[in-house]
Amino acid sequence: RPADPTVEAALAEARRRIAARPTPTPISPSVLLEEVFQAAREAYAREDLPRAVELLLQIRNRDPAFRTNEVISMLRDAALRHGMRLLEGEEDRLAEGLFYLDQAARLGPLPPEASAAYRLATLYLAARDYWGVNWPEAIQRFQEVYALNPGYRDTARRLFQAHVAYGDLLRKQGESCPAEVQYQAALRLFADPEVQAKAQEAGTLCLQATPTPIPGGLAGAGTPLPRPIPVGRLAYAMYDSEAGAYVLYVVDAGG
Repeated sequence: RPADPTVEAALAEARRRIAARPTPTPISPSVLLEEVFQAAREAYAREDLPRAVELLLQIRNRDPAFRTNEVISMLRDAALRHGMRLLEGEEDRLAEGLFYLDQAARLGPLPPEASAAYRLATLYLAARDYWGVNWPEAIQRFQEVYALNPGYRDTARRLFQAHVAYGDLLRKQGESCPAEVQYQAALRLFADPEVQAKAQEAGTLCLQATPTPIPGGLAGAGTPLPRPIPVGRLAYAMYDSEAGAYVLYVVDAGG
């Protein structure tokens, strides 16, 4: 509606306000960076380390040459100390702690205690990623953490639970012998009557399922042999109760 008086009046008011708007004075980028640096130093002084890291990273991304030594020194110390606080805290903020240690590591090698904490946290998070998805892998990862520090967070308890859960899974699949191995591994960590009963039951089933060779007899005697394999090789697995693992055998087609 080009002839609408309301629109004409609003357009005139908009133009008047545009004409009256002051022209902004250009500010030097170095002045802006100096303000950010001072804010970062204040945050660092009051132990607001996450805020200090955030501001110092802004400076590094904007101009790596600005107050290089001061920015790097403050950024590395703030990131290192805050990362260690998160890794050693009671709250589950390991991933966040690793992020801050990564920032510190980009500016120089981590001290030995920080490197050890970083490795433990990384292994622990990797082990948790396999929880309930791949029990053997979770057990292996938690065993690595346990070997480095048995008292790290709830590693011992989780390793116990992983052995029991994997044993339960194997027992459901009819694998009594390896199930007993998992239960016994769990009992070496913590005594538990329920798990002890499961281990005894799995052990009994394992003995019943394992045939005892007759002295002087030939294994499989009386059983019709399958037709010979013309070419290739035959691979099969047998469980070794002493080693607690499966052993793979390969037989040539020619015998």
